[in-house]
Amino acid sequence: MQNIMALWETGLEAPAPAELTLDDETLMKAIGKAEGTVDGHLNPDADYHGHIDPGNGAANLGFFSYQHGASSPQEADQKQLNRLRKAEREIQAQAVGKFGQPLSETALLTALDLWNQAPLAGQDFVSHLVTHDPSPEQIVEARAQSYIDPTTGVLDAPGLGNSMGNVKADQR
Repeated sequence: MQNIMALWETGLEAPAPAELTLDDETLMKAIGKAEGTVDGHLNPDADYHGHIDPGNGAANLGFFSYQHGASSPQEADQKQLNRLRKAEREIQAQAVGKFGQPLSETALLTALDLWNQAPLAGQDFVSHLVTHDPSPEQIVEARAQSYIDPTTGVLDAPGLGNSMGNVKADQR
């Protein structure tokens, strides 16, 4: 606290939050591809215009399979982009707190994809990473571990049969 007060008293500004490092198109391509709503060139498929989520039966819309009420896929995309940007700031703040630096682009993209899939798991992702720039296997492991409820210690992935093998396969 003394260090913070010293900075304040000398007139230095607090460090700016981590910059947003992923552009909208990258998010739409990567997460849309994972959701099965777009091809690798950002061309929407039939699911983009609406489909039922196989895990929870909710109506999905747009690149991100948005489930929270929107009148069009474009509105759904904008609403979810706004939510993802907030999550991105929170995830990068966690990474800076843990590692002293933001996540690599790959780790951030996979964190946001996880957050899109399951926000509570996405919020817990950084705590399971061993480095800000993890290997693909470390990412899969951290994503899978993020589905364990920290308060109960029990796997919470009913859409994947609450099976760690299924969760790891899905996250791969």
